Amino acid sequence: MTTWRAQARPRRRCDSERATAELLNYLAATWDKQDQPLREHAQALARALRTR
Repeated sequence: MTTWRAQARPRRRCDSERATAELLNYLAATWDKQDQPLREHAQALARALRTR
């Protein structure tokens, strides 16, 4: 009997993770053009993701 093991498959990024990564990449590329509140929000988001 063959048993299925979830660990055998690599973890795929979900859509929200992909969208978050794209948003952070965009912000990084346009950092100098962003206003201070958006910069602070982006930094808080990046810190939260780092602690996962």
